[in-house]
Amino acid sequence: MDQNLRDAAEQGNIDALYSLIEIDPEVLSKIDEISFVQTPLHVAAAAGNTRFAMEMMMLKPSFAKKLNPNGLTPLLLAMHKNQIQLVLELLKNHKDLVCSQGRGGMNPLHYAAQTGNLDLLAKLLIFCPKSIKDVTSQSETALHIALKNDMLDAFQLLVGWLQRAWLKNVRVWEMRMLAWGDVDGNTVLHIAASKNQLQVVRWLLAHRRLIVNYPNSEGFTALDIAEKQTQVDNQEIRNMLCRAGAKNASSLREGVSWTDYFRSPVTLFDKLCVLFLRERTQLSNDFRNMLLVVAVLLVTITYQAALSPPGGFWQDNYIPGNDNQLNFTAAAGASAEVSQPPHRVGTVTMPRHFFPLLVVIYILNFYMPLILIALVLPASLPTMLLIISFGLLFLSYGTSIAITAPLPSSWLPYFLFFSLFLVSNIVLWGISNWKAKDFFSAFPDWKKEEEGLGSGGA
Repeated sequence: MDQNLRDAAEQGNIDALYSLIEIDPEVLSKIDEISFVQTPLHVAAAAGNTRFAMEMMMLKPSFAKKLNPNGLTPLLLAMHKNQIQLVLELLKNHKDLVCSQGRGGMNPLHYAAQTGNLDLLAKLLIFCPKSIKDVTSQSETALHIALKNDMLDAFQLLVGWLQRAWLKNVRVWEMRMLAWGDVDGNTVLHIAASKNQLQVVRWLLAHRRLIVNYPNSEGFTALDIAEKQTQVDNQEIRNMLCRAGAKNASSLREGVSWTDYFRSPVTLFDKLCVLFLRERTQLSNDFRNMLLVVAVLLVTITYQAALSPPGGFWQDNYIPGNDNQLNFTAAAGASAEVSQPPHRVGTVTMPRHFFPLLVVIYILNFYMPLILIALVLPASLPTMLLIISFGLLFLSYGTSIAITAPLPSSWLPYFLFFSLFLVSNIVLWGISNWKAKDFFSAFPDWKKEEEGLGSGGA
């Protein structure tokens, strides 16, 4: 870089900058052509010249992600020089710079977690929430970095943000980050156990999504690591781990390796699950929405058909031989009255031998859309509530049919029949989503694409 340009950046002299551009219009472009270079933006960032840095960002936005020979972006260099005000001003209009990674894969959020600057850490999360997913070249998340540098307040802030955030897919981020292993396979629980961080272990064990028996690359669980810390008294940590269900690696049941799993015969159940998953992953959002609309429409029509069966309902009671039974049949002659089949008010008028066939058709027409709705929607709390609501609707539908069945009949067979279909629907939905987790764990990139996750290692 030209010395005059360096001096202008160090002094924050914007007029001198434009004088140099007037002399050589390509002065900034020549710098931009170099892969690793100390740009004027680096110099201004290190000196804390906010106005000059913002002017340079306008002229050459590409400088913001340029690495100097030390592998630092201008933003990271400003953080190293403690130029926090300049950092915040640059991020106001360029929030995506929080995700820009430098040497070792560190981004500004990682550096803030490393240094324990809580105010800056909170503001970076507000500027760019997805930066929390990024990992370093050593596969460390911001949570790993905070614990390894004994920045417990920073760790607590990050976990608190994860627990309060309601962004799309943040539940997935939360689960993955707490179970994420660094280059050595150590999760945050492994690190907390190795550093005897009692409060952190307590926080983590109170978290409902934590996997306490996750082994690292050497095959050690958090309890194994805690028991190896013989030079300190960590009995309380070991007791907490044991109460949470933690075990030694030697006590864990050996699971089936992916090698054995892929070499094993494909069962009929696996084929059905693969067929379902392939169909579901091919559905676009528009087609998925269309299917849901059609399914709900079919359920509505079928339910309405049960309320208006062919021939309608009897409006009177008639049971021959029962003197106590009132008969409100319209006067049409004794012979017409005797020709009526036994019935109660509110039951269907159709012949008894046709009714079971109609019930089977109703059930299939009601049940198939429920299956479609259950299988198209992903596993989540709203979906579970929807399945329960449809289940109650299905039971009320079955109860209505059982009550209106022609005499002589019993409501029990109809109730059991509908209950069987309802339970099978819920079981099918549960098994399909449970099996989906197994397949997605084998193909994590497919899960990432299915859930719409953005870039970021965590």
